Amino acid sequence: MKKALILLAGLAIAAPAFADVPGVDMTANRICPGDVGASSDGGVMNCAAVKTAGLTVLLLSTFNPAEPVADLAGIDGRVDIALVGDLNSSATFWNAAGCNNTIAFIATRPATGCTSPLIEAAAAGAYTPNVGTSTEQLFYSLSNSTTQAVNTGDHIFAFRLNLDPNKSSDNPPGTCTGCQVPVCLTHAECTPASFNGDPTTTLTSSGHQYPGVSNSAQFNGGCAAVPTRARTWGQLKSLYR
Repeated sequence: MKKALILLAGLAIAAPAFADVPGVDMTANRICPGDVGASSDGGVMNCAAVKTAGLTVLLLSTFNPAEPVADLAGIDGRVDIALVGDLNSSATFWNAAGCNNTIAFIATRPATGCTSPLIEAAAAGAYTPNVGTSTEQLFYSLSNSTTQAVNTGDHIFAFRLNLDPNKSSDNPPGTCTGCQVPVCLTHAECTPASFNGDPTTTLTSSGHQYPGVSNSAQFNGGCAAVPTRARTWGQLKSLYR
């Protein structure tokens, strides 16, 4: 296992009103859950075209807590990746512990496409990948130097998951294979962290309040079940000591 640093960045743009049902969501079309046009389907991924456009492969995640947290100090959880191919040979672009070890969780909102979540859960942190053959788990821990009070159902920005298209073999001298394989990324667990250690509910599914959005996002038509490996919050914290 290997740790990777999480990067920082910017802010804001416009959104409709929703009921703010507790849950966790993730999109793959560069628009935050809750904003107009958001979708968990990123369509066909072409790393050469992404590079030409001066962009990155980007997923955006938000959550709505199940109870008030008087001292939110960050979030901890897991993103599961399942794909068609082999993370160690034909699909190394998605391997965070190998060829593409610059995959990054960014704790602040992008400057555009993300108006509806008014609160950011964290500032920075780290993640640890657990890579199999066609499945992978990214255990993350994001924290803040200050705490904030949030209410049940508040719409909160969790992170952006960023992949550099320059790592792809579609963009020589990049060597990572399989940018275009069918892949499904699921924000499988998100636990709001209380600074004082008060218990909070781990969110494991979408609130299903945003049309076209769930906690599973896909590229190239690829969502499929991914086996999980249970980890306690205490075990997760121990990864970063």
